[in-house]
Amino acid sequence: MHTVKLAVSSVTSNGGAHCNLVIDGQDTGVLYLSKNEKDIMVKLLRDGSLGHDSVVFEFSDTNDEFDYDVFD
Repeated sequence: MHTVKLAVSSVTSNGGAHCNLVIDGQDTGVLYLSKNEKDIMVKLLRDGSLGHDSVVFEFSDTNDEFDYDVFD
């Protein structure tokens, strides 16, 4: 089984994203993508992995992470 992960590490004030591309646990480097380019890359990797049983695609975005305190 192979894993491909696109992880947004930060977002610029213009909406650009700094994304780490991790393949099989190895960070292959940072991609500097506009919001549109990021959306295209996520769709391409997600759709491409659907046709392959041996590839899992993961996407994480810093904007998707919330820290909730259930005791507040």
